[in-house]
Amino acid sequence: MSKFGKMRLLKGVKFMTKLIKLAKITSAGLIASGILLSQSLVAFAETDRPKCENVKSRIDAHIIKYNNVRRLHVHRKEVVAQKGDKIVEIAKKKGADTIELEAALLEMQEKLTAIIEKYDELIAKLEDISDNACDYATPDALKEDIDEAKTLAASIKERIQEAKEYWRSTVKPLFQDLVSQRVER
Repeated sequence: MSKFGKMRLLKGVKFMTKLIKLAKITSAGLIASGILLSQSLVAFAETDRPKCENVKSRIDAHIIKYNNVRRLHVHRKEVVAQKGDKIVEIAKKKGADTIELEAALLEMQEKLTAIIEKYDELIAKLEDISDNACDYATPDALKEDIDEAKTLAASIKERIQEAKEYWRSTVKPLFQDLVSQRVER
Protein backbone atom coordinates (compact mmCIF):
# COMPACT_ATOMS: atom_id res chain seq x y z
CA MET A 1 0.00 0.00 0.00
CA SER A 2 1.40 3.39 -0.95
CA LYS A 3 2.07 6.18 1.50
CA PHE A 4 -0.81 8.20 0.03
CA GLY A 5 -3.12 5.20 0.38
CA LYS A 6 -2.19 4.79 4.04
CA MET A 7 -2.79 8.47 4.75
CA ARG A 8 -6.14 8.29 3.02
CA LEU A 9 -7.05 5.16 4.94
CA LEU A 10 -6.07 6.77 8.24
CA LYS A 11 -8.14 9.86 7.41
CA GLY A 12 -11.06 7.56 6.66
CA VAL A 13 -10.61 5.75 9.95
CA LYS A 14 -10.42 9.03 11.87
CA PHE A 15 -13.52 10.25 10.10
CA MET A 16 -15.34 7.01 10.94
CA THR A 17 -14.43 7.23 14.61
CA LYS A 18 -15.70 10.81 14.72
CA LEU A 19 -18.83 9.74 12.87
CA ILE A 20 -19.47 6.90 15.31
CA LYS A 21 -19.00 9.23 18.28
CA LEU A 22 -21.21 11.96 16.89
CA ALA A 23 -23.94 10.01 15.16
CA LYS A 24 -27.00 8.57 16.78
CA ILE A 25 -26.74 4.93 15.94
CA THR A 26 -29.99 3.30 14.86
CA SER A 27 -30.36 -0.41 14.27
CA ALA A 28 -29.58 -0.04 10.56
CA GLY A 29 -26.77 2.38 11.37
CA LEU A 30 -25.36 -0.09 13.91
CA ILE A 31 -24.99 -2.77 11.25
CA ALA A 32 -23.40 -0.32 8.83
CA SER A 33 -21.05 1.04 11.47
CA GLY A 34 -20.11 -2.53 12.47
CA ILE A 35 -19.04 -3.28 8.91
CA LEU A 36 -17.09 -0.05 8.67
CA LEU A 37 -15.56 -0.56 12.10
CA SER A 38 -14.36 -4.06 11.18
CA GLN A 39 -12.83 -2.61 8.01
CA SER A 40 -11.10 0.07 10.06
CA LEU A 41 -9.69 -2.57 12.43
CA VAL A 42 -8.20 -4.36 9.43
CA ALA A 43 -6.72 -1.03 8.39
CA PHE A 44 -5.17 -0.61 11.86
CA ALA A 45 -3.66 -4.10 11.64
CA GLU A 46 -2.05 -3.08 8.36
CA THR A 47 -0.63 0.07 9.92
CA ASP A 48 1.05 -2.05 12.63
CA ARG A 49 3.08 -3.75 9.89
CA PRO A 50 5.79 -1.04 9.89
CA LYS A 51 6.11 -1.44 13.67
CA CYS A 52 6.79 -5.15 13.40
CA GLU A 53 9.24 -4.54 10.56
CA ASN A 54 11.01 -2.02 12.78
CA VAL A 55 11.13 -4.58 15.61
CA LYS A 56 12.45 -7.16 13.17
CA SER A 57 15.24 -4.88 11.91
CA ARG A 58 16.27 -3.97 15.47
CA ILE A 59 16.38 -7.64 16.47
CA ASP A 60 18.40 -8.45 13.34
CA ALA A 61 20.92 -5.80 14.44
CA HIS A 62 21.18 -7.52 17.84
CA ILE A 63 21.69 -10.88 16.11
CA ILE A 64 24.61 -9.45 14.16
CA LYS A 65 26.09 -7.94 17.33
CA TYR A 66 25.78 -11.17 19.32
CA ASN A 67 27.24 -13.21 16.44
CA ASN A 68 30.28 -10.92 16.43
CA VAL A 69 30.71 -11.18 20.20
CA ARG A 70 30.26 -14.97 20.00
CA ARG A 71 33.06 -15.13 17.42
CA LEU A 72 35.24 -13.14 19.81
CA HIS A 73 34.64 -15.70 22.57
CA VAL A 74 35.35 -18.59 20.19
CA HIS A 75 38.65 -16.92 19.30
CA ARG A 76 39.40 -16.32 22.98
CA LYS A 77 38.77 -20.00 23.72
CA GLU A 78 41.12 -21.06 20.93
CA VAL A 79 43.84 -18.69 22.14
CA VAL A 80 43.54 -19.91 25.74
CA ALA A 81 43.79 -23.50 24.53
CA GLN A 82 46.75 -22.95 22.21
CA LYS A 83 48.84 -20.67 24.38
CA GLY A 84 47.98 -22.50 27.57
CA ASP A 85 48.99 -25.84 26.08
CA LYS A 86 52.19 -24.33 24.74
CA ILE A 87 53.14 -22.85 28.12
CA VAL A 88 52.30 -26.08 29.94
CA GLU A 89 54.40 -28.07 27.47
CA ILE A 90 57.41 -25.76 27.91
CA ALA A 91 57.03 -25.83 31.70
CA LYS A 92 56.85 -29.64 31.72
CA LYS A 93 60.07 -29.84 29.71
CA LYS A 94 61.74 -27.69 32.35
CA GLY A 95 60.40 -29.92 35.13
CA ALA A 96 57.81 -27.57 36.62
CA ASP A 97 54.64 -28.79 38.33
CA THR A 98 51.75 -28.00 35.97
CA ILE A 99 48.94 -30.23 37.25
CA GLU A 100 46.98 -27.37 38.86
CA LEU A 101 47.49 -25.12 35.85
CA GLU A 102 46.28 -27.81 33.45
CA ALA A 103 43.15 -28.35 35.56
CA ALA A 104 42.53 -24.59 35.74
CA LEU A 105 42.94 -24.21 31.98
CA LEU A 106 40.54 -27.10 31.41
CA GLU A 107 38.01 -25.43 33.72
CA MET A 108 38.48 -22.14 31.84
CA GLN A 109 37.84 -23.95 28.55
CA GLU A 110 34.62 -25.35 29.98
CA LYS A 111 33.51 -21.90 31.12
CA LEU A 112 34.18 -20.44 27.67
CA THR A 113 32.34 -23.34 26.02
CA ALA A 114 29.32 -22.69 28.26
CA ILE A 115 29.37 -19.01 27.27
CA ILE A 116 29.48 -19.92 23.58
CA GLU A 117 26.58 -22.36 24.01
CA LYS A 118 24.54 -19.66 25.74
CA TYR A 119 25.29 -17.30 22.85
CA ASP A 120 24.06 -19.97 20.43
CA GLU A 121 20.86 -20.29 22.46
CA LEU A 122 20.36 -16.51 22.54
CA ILE A 123 20.99 -16.12 18.82
CA ALA A 124 18.54 -18.93 18.02
CA LYS A 125 15.91 -17.27 20.23
CA LEU A 126 16.45 -13.89 18.56
CA GLU A 127 16.28 -15.44 15.09
CA ASP A 128 12.99 -17.09 16.04
CA ILE A 129 11.61 -13.76 17.27
CA SER A 130 12.84 -11.99 14.15
CA ASP A 131 11.31 -14.58 11.82
CA ASN A 132 7.94 -14.37 13.58
CA ALA A 133 7.92 -10.68 14.56
CA CYS A 134 4.89 -9.88 12.43
CA ASP A 135 3.03 -13.09 13.31
CA TYR A 136 2.55 -12.62 17.05
CA ALA A 137 -1.09 -12.57 18.14
CA THR A 138 -0.55 -9.83 20.70
CA PRO A 139 2.22 -7.41 21.54
CA ASP A 140 2.39 -9.06 24.98
CA ALA A 141 3.41 -12.39 23.42
CA LEU A 142 6.21 -10.63 21.55
CA LYS A 143 7.24 -8.84 24.74
CA GLU A 144 7.39 -12.15 26.64
CA ASP A 145 9.74 -13.65 24.07
CA ILE A 146 11.89 -10.51 24.09
CA ASP A 147 12.02 -10.67 27.89
CA GLU A 148 13.19 -14.30 27.65
CA ALA A 149 15.96 -13.18 25.29
CA LYS A 150 16.92 -10.41 27.73
CA THR A 151 17.11 -12.99 30.51
CA LEU A 152 19.41 -15.12 28.36
CA ALA A 153 21.60 -12.09 27.65
CA ALA A 154 21.79 -11.33 31.38
CA SER A 155 22.81 -14.93 32.14
CA ILE A 156 25.54 -14.66 29.50
CA LYS A 157 26.80 -11.49 31.13
CA GLU A 158 26.93 -13.26 34.51
CA ARG A 159 28.84 -16.20 33.01
CA ILE A 160 31.34 -13.83 31.41
CA GLN A 161 31.89 -12.14 34.77
CA GLU A 162 32.39 -15.55 36.40
CA ALA A 163 34.93 -16.51 33.73
CA LYS A 164 36.81 -13.22 34.16
CA GLU A 165 36.87 -13.65 37.93
CA TYR A 166 38.05 -17.25 37.56
CA TRP A 167 40.85 -16.08 35.27
CA ARG A 168 41.92 -13.36 37.71
CA SER A 169 41.64 -15.43 40.87
CA THR A 170 42.82 -18.84 39.69
CA VAL A 171 44.50 -19.07 36.29
CA LYS A 172 46.57 -15.90 36.36
CA PRO A 173 48.11 -16.64 39.81
CA LEU A 174 49.01 -20.13 38.59
CA PHE A 175 50.82 -18.62 35.61
CA GLN A 176 52.61 -16.24 37.97
CA ASP A 177 53.60 -19.14 40.23
CA LEU A 178 54.96 -20.97 37.21
CA VAL A 179 57.07 -17.95 36.28
CA SER A 180 58.32 -17.61 39.87
CA GLN A 181 59.30 -21.32 39.86
CA ARG A 182 61.34 -20.71 36.75
CA VAL A 183 63.08 -17.69 38.27
CA GLU A 184 63.90 -19.54 41.48
CA ARG A 185 65.62 -22.39 39.62
